[in-house]
Amino acid sequence: MSVPRSSSCSRLQLNSHTRSPVKTFANPQLPENPKSKNSVLFNGELQDPDESLVPAVSEAVLYGRGVFTTVRITPGGLFEWNRHVARLKSDSKSIGMRVRDGLDLPAPDDILGLASLNGVREGKARVSIFDASSSSRWSGDSRSSIAVLVQAQSLVRTEELLSITDSPFTVNERSPLASVKSCNYLQPVLAIQESNLRGFDEAVRCNSAGVVAGCCYSNIFWISSETGALRTPSLATGCLPGTTRSYVLEAFDVDEVIVPYKQFVDDAESAFVTSSVKGVSVVARIGAKKMLDRLPEEIEEFRIRSGLYPLADKTSS
Repeated sequence: MSVPRSSSCSRLQLNSHTRSPVKTFANPQLPENPKSKNSVLFNGELQDPDESLVPAVSEAVLYGRGVFTTVRITPGGLFEWNRHVARLKSDSKSIGMRVRDGLDLPAPDDILGLASLNGVREGKARVSIFDASSSSRWSGDSRSSIAVLVQAQSLVRTEELLSITDSPFTVNERSPLASVKSCNYLQPVLAIQESNLRGFDEAVRCNSAGVVAGCCYSNIFWISSETGALRTPSLATGCLPGTTRSYVLEAFDVDEVIVPYKQFVDDAESAFVTSSVKGVSVVARIGAKKMLDRLPEEIEEFRIRSGLYPLADKTSS
C-alpha cells in the first residue's frame, strides 16, 4: 500500500542540524578463550550469567532499586551512547543512587568487547545499575554499594509490521518515578504479555485520565489525518522519555500532545513505535483499524540514514 502524497508528508522535513546517530568506538583487544557465548560483565569482571550475584538482602533484590538502559549495538559502535549515560545518571539520582563517571558506568570499549566475545555484531546491550546496599530492615550494614551488570545479545534485522492494542495496565502520570526506567519493571512486562495473549505485538498504555502515554516497551508516534503533523504523547502524560524518542524529536518538528485513546486511534493515519531494539517500526494495525503498511517517505529516509531498522531475536518467527 503506498503512502498518499498529502499534507501528512508535506509537514515532515528533516531538521538540518540532526547529528550522526552512531557514537563509534573501536573494539578493544579481546581476551583469549571466553567462558561462553553468553558471558556477562559483573562489576567489570567477565562471568557466566549464573555467577553474577547481587546480595540477597540488598535494596535491588528486595525492592527493585536500580536503573537500566538498553543500547543498540551496530557494526559501527553504540547508538547514541551519550544519551543512555545521561539517562542512567538522571534516573539513578531520582531513586536516591549516585552514579560516578569512570567508576560505576561501564566504558563503551567494555560493552563492545563483551559484544565481540559473545559474537554480537548487531544487537543490544543492557546496562543495569543495582543498589547493592543492604536494606536497613534486614541488616545493620549501612554502607553504600553499587553493582553493575552488562549483557549483550545478538539480534537480526526484521521487516515485521506491528499490531498494537489498548492495555488495562495504566500509567501513574503523577508519580515522581513515571519517567524513570527503573529495575522495578513488572508493569510493562505484564502489560505486553497480556497484549501478546490477545494476539498483538505491543500495547498502548494510557494514564489515569485515559490519555495515551506510550507503549509497553516503546514510544509511539503517528501522522495526524487531520493536520498532517507528526505527533507523540507529551512527557506530561507519564510517557517514558526514550533515547530514540529524543533523537526523533531532534530530527523532526513533532507535536507533543495530550489525547485520549479513542481520539488517537481516530486521528492516526499512519503510526510507528521507537526504541533501541525496535528502531523505527511500522504499526500496521491498531486494534481493528488497519493502518498504512509503510512509513511516509521522510520517515523512511530518516530510518535508513540512521540505521534504525527493527531488530528481533534470532529465534523469533
